[in-house]
Amino acid sequence: MSREDDKKVRKWAAHVEEAHLASRPWRTESWTDEEMYDGKQFTEQEIEDYKDVGVDLITINRTFPAVNMVLGLHATSRNEITAKARTSRDSEISQTMSEGIRYVLDQNKGSHQIAQAFKNQCIPGIGHI
Repeated sequence: MSREDDKKVRKWAAHVEEAHLASRPWRTESWTDEEMYDGKQFTEQEIEDYKDVGVDLITINRTFPAVNMVLGLHATSRNEITAKARTSRDSEISQTMSEGIRYVLDQNKGSHQIAQAFKNQCIPGIGHI
């Protein structure tokens, strides 16, 4: 590897490290949100504190069904993506564009990708296609 390539690799690695450091706080919050959805409502320290005073914690997860209701509403009320014509002359091309959009979504499991991105936006707070 040449000296110039080595510089490029080091610069790229520095950018990656910087991105990891910058995203650490919100990634921690996202992980906590995932655990909350899965039913882990207390931290390890809180569990130990309650055990020390002789209290066994019982968790009723209200987050899981509430989020699942939102996800279910999204699944049942999906809209079809269509292209609209700006003028009457564009109506034919808008139909072609709509068919093209449907084709691309079908070929790339678009419904699943959109549903997964929405779920990721609801639970950990970040989701993109």
